[in-house]
Amino acid sequence: MQTGVTVNGKSVEANPGKYLRLHRRWSAGDKIELTLDMRGRVIDSPDNSRAAAIMRGPIVLARDSRLDPNWYEPLSSLIQKDGYIDLKPVTAGDEFYMAFRVPVKVEDWGGAEPEPAEITVCDYMSAGNTWSYESEYRVWIPLVLNIIIHH
Repeated sequence: MQTGVTVNGKSVEANPGKYLRLHRRWSAGDKIELTLDMRGRVIDSPDNSRAAAIMRGPIVLARDSRLDPNWYEPLSSLIQKDGYIDLKPVTAGDEFYMAFRVPVKVEDWGGAEPEPAEITVCDYMSAGNTWSYESEYRVWIPLVLNIIIHH
């Protein structure tokens, strides 16, 4: 996936994590294009707390109690392939800008192998956006074993 910035079809050097300043004389019809890698990826907690977050490009995703009744429960793993996680778009209603089904493994507390499952996540901006103190959501998903499966 190629990311970058072009002005009128010509590539402009941009450094990730930095502001891009475009100094030029602008003309009517000039066109700026920004291409972002919007694949899903898992971010491990920076404090090694056995938690992970899911992102879609620059957008943070969250488990919301309206979409996931078990939003608070830890998972065994978030299933990735080549560093990316599948995000299957779902229609979740007008109160969500975007929502996705995500492959996970859920611990069987009887000692059996964790079972494949899916959870539904939404964009952080929509998470808990009900104007109610009863809204519950989380970005950092606790992982029971802190295992991320790579295929």
